[in-house]
Amino acid sequence: MRTTAALSCVVLATSGMAARAQTFVQEAIYSGLMRTSVAGLPPLVTSTILNEVQSNVAVAVRYGYLQNGAGLGNLNNFAATAVAPLGIGNTLSAGIGLSSESYLGEIRRTVMVSVGGDARLMALPITRGTDGTRILLGVTGEGGYGHTSLGSTSARSWSAELGAPISIVQANQSRDAWRLVPFVTPSFAFSNYGCSHCVVDVAPGSRGPNRAEGGVLFLFGGGVGVYNRAYPVAFNIGFHYVGIPNGQTLVGLGVTLGGR
Repeated sequence: MRTTAALSCVVLATSGMAARAQTFVQEAIYSGLMRTSVAGLPPLVTSTILNEVQSNVAVAVRYGYLQNGAGLGNLNNFAATAVAPLGIGNTLSAGIGLSSESYLGEIRRTVMVSVGGDARLMALPITRGTDGTRILLGVTGEGGYGHTSLGSTSARSWSAELGAPISIVQANQSRDAWRLVPFVTPSFAFSNYGCSHCVVDVAPGSRGPNRAEGGVLFLFGGGVGVYNRAYPVAFNIGFHYVGIPNGQTLVGLGVTLGGR
């Protein structure tokens, strides 16, 4: 007996595919995360991660690319995010962007919006002295929403994450020195993906026009920030990986203007 699993905008039904509830749910969660800024963009590198004092609002422009896999086509995601300081070592952010998916000759676009923030918790010295190398520990949270339209079909994604960014900074450098700050952002991420006016058949008797699935997966991100205190611009490369079989690693670039 062959059961077809199809979630419009996410999973294309293929003959011979054995539908398993766990796999279907994982793919739905994966799609929701990758269609929002929580996992669909490289991590946001804030002054909290860089161990810098931010005095003004900064604007970060990010791009993320995901190769097709786990029910998704190739994704090209773009977003602009405003980052405001909240005291020393804390930020608040809000952004808007667009996800463009290329899948079997179709282009599906998703509008993305997000809000988030982070806070510095502690600094652990690696080398002696007040200006030595340190490991910074923080906490970050973000919520995202995405809406996809394709003909009579529409889909929406809700996502959220709670993570613990860890970065390595070196303080004993001159003002005009270029700094490299490696970091990782392990987190737990929640996603709920829903599709309307689509046909779903994951088990006998479960066929219907609407379906939504959600749950929590492990999300691992990281990258490297590059900046110079003498210039109001910072760069970063980064990645996000969602713990799902056949999931791909999203890679991307970011540029941050202002803030200092």
